[in-house]
Amino acid sequence: MEADVQHEDNGTKGYCRLSPAALVHFLKTIRAGVCKSVTAFTLWLHAPCDPSSLALTRILFGAVMVLDQPEERGLAFVEERWGDPRECRFPLFSFLKPLPLEGMYCVQLLMLLGAVGITTGAFFRKSCLAFLLPYWFIFLLEKSRWNNHTYLYGLIAMLLSVTGAHRLWSIDCWRKQFLRNTDIPRWNYVLLRSQVFLVYFIAGLKKTDRDWIGGHSMEGLGRHWVFDLFKLVLTEEQVDSYVVHWGGFLLDLTVGFLMVASAVRPFGVLFCVLFNAMNSRMFSIGMFPYVMIVLSTIFFDCSWPKKLSAALPQRIKNLIPDLCAPRPDMNNCWYPAQSKGNDPCAGSRWAERRLRRWRLTTFFLCLHLALQLFLPYSHGLTKGYNTWTQGSYGYSWDMMIHKWRPVHVKLLLYDNATHKAHFLDPEKFTNSTRWHHQADMVVQFAHCIRDRVRQEFGMRDVEIYVDVWMSLNGRFAQRMYDPTVNILEQPWSPFSEVPWVLPVLTNFGEWRENFKKVRSEVQASSTLADVEFIADFPGFSLVNYLDTTVYNASLEVLKGTVAISFPSKRSTRVLKTGESTKIPTGVYHTVTPLKHAPAGYMYLFADKSLEQNNTGTEGDADSLPENTAAKKEIISIRHLKRYLENWRISFRRIADIAGKTLKKRLLHKISSLLERFLAKCSLCKP
Repeated sequence: MEADVQHEDNGTKGYCRLSPAALVHFLKTIRAGVCKSVTAFTLWLHAPCDPSSLALTRILFGAVMVLDQPEERGLAFVEERWGDPRECRFPLFSFLKPLPLEGMYCVQLLMLLGAVGITTGAFFRKSCLAFLLPYWFIFLLEKSRWNNHTYLYGLIAMLLSVTGAHRLWSIDCWRKQFLRNTDIPRWNYVLLRSQVFLVYFIAGLKKTDRDWIGGHSMEGLGRHWVFDLFKLVLTEEQVDSYVVHWGGFLLDLTVGFLMVASAVRPFGVLFCVLFNAMNSRMFSIGMFPYVMIVLSTIFFDCSWPKKLSAALPQRIKNLIPDLCAPRPDMNNCWYPAQSKGNDPCAGSRWAERRLRRWRLTTFFLCLHLALQLFLPYSHGLTKGYNTWTQGSYGYSWDMMIHKWRPVHVKLLLYDNATHKAHFLDPEKFTNSTRWHHQADMVVQFAHCIRDRVRQEFGMRDVEIYVDVWMSLNGRFAQRMYDPTVNILEQPWSPFSEVPWVLPVLTNFGEWRENFKKVRSEVQASSTLADVEFIADFPGFSLVNYLDTTVYNASLEVLKGTVAISFPSKRSTRVLKTGESTKIPTGVYHTVTPLKHAPAGYMYLFADKSLEQNNTGTEGDADSLPENTAAKKEIISIRHLKRYLENWRISFRRIADIAGKTLKKRLLHKISSLLERFLAKCSLCKP
């Protein structure tokens, strides 16, 4: 017989070759070890757990989703959002279209009923489906409203739908007694805990961005009253840097680990609650802070609600059903003590089929977690959605990292038939304020405008040019797109880079600290004084017009060389770094960078309109702070009144739509009955 291992003395010491039989044996050993580990992990995931913590999470999450309906889900604003069929929209898939107004009300109402069903546990799986289908339909229908927390709500509802969250304190338990207070497998908790952990941890990893670590993303937030305690020992600038940016980074990065580890879990949950409570006062982000507070309870012991109820008075405990230990569920949970020799496949085909089903569950759980790890970093694949930031905003957990400030948006339509140029107002075509800083939405917007002018004005051969000036995280305001490119002629693919997006001038980033000093000095000199920092690329020119409400206007070059021309005066002046000139108002002037290098400059001016309209900066929907000088209100009475009014508007409009629909159906029914009667009536025949 051939030896399993053969040594060769061919000048190479220590070299050996495995025979085919030995190799097969080795691979079988590896396979057996892997299968054993997979089986052990599968059985661990299916260990029995008390359903009370998950049931309470279901109730609280469902209740928050009900409360979320009139405002952020838009039940009170269906007519404003979906009433105009001509409005340009930004769906993820082009075949998605809004339903007629009555249909959109039905979609919103179905979502509300689904949220109520999740809360009460009534027809739980169907209620989850009733919530999820309209939810994801509306989500995919409008990319310009995407938020990280909106994406998270849909994920949590989807994950809850596959768990046993309805096995306690639900109407389903009353309908189906065999479900009542039964064990649920451990993977129900692992799935939700892992999802919440990844939200925090990846948000922390995203905050390793230079702008966040450098303190540029959330400048000025230290003025808010929630930081008053910190300001006893720190300045506002130090609060911005150390508490807001570094503190937010460290909390997101570590709070998941703190909540997972039982020894330090109370501290993790405390930090989580305080962090989200502060966010609820600082930002207009709907129910997101309350959802995260609710989800923090999923990290507690599985039976903590029952244990907590032991401290309640007997009268209250008598009102709460099923506080006893749960009943076993042999079909979904693994009980080693009740199995022969601890073998999961011992003695029956049913046990073998059950184990295969459990392994499939383990596979899908791991697949979901792998997908959640991949999506936030998938932007190297979906290059078409990258502009200045990575991907479309809303599924990457890059919360509050990017603060956008639009400075100027020019939309030009050129009609080749008449050879005339038309400057368009974007607000006449869409209510979205996000389309201009995402290249994919710029393409969608341009094609929508083309279709509208063709339909409404008969323009069949047009070109569309977009010139957008934005400031990202306190940088120079600069162009985002090449203004000489006809957007309609540009091909776009989700997997290809967009060539007409101009890069962020990151080498000008060091000027941001100087901007703060200059701006504070200028604004301290007069309440009407202001400054705007501009950077531009060589080969382009900024044609600017200063209104007559502006006075004492001047331009100073900070870096590079520019040529300033005044067509009305037929004069041109070249300015180098440190030089400045007065700018006349009421006439156009042109600024052009020279010497094949980008140039940075600033406008210094006083504006009479600032007396009546002192506006702040704009940001993403996830990064819009409340007024930092707001009253110290834990609960805002103004917001509460507005919220209750939105519920009233929602019910009134639903009642109006329902009344009109019933009236139409009733009239149609009466009309059809009359027609049938007249058709059969012999006296009515000619």
